[in-house]
Amino acid sequence: MHKLIPAYIKLIYLFSFSLI
Repeated sequence: MHKLIPAYIKLIYLFSFSLI
């Protein structure tokens, strides 16, 4: 379950980059 947290952070980071 702890491995899912970093994956979500990476997804949010990618999403934030796409927003800019």
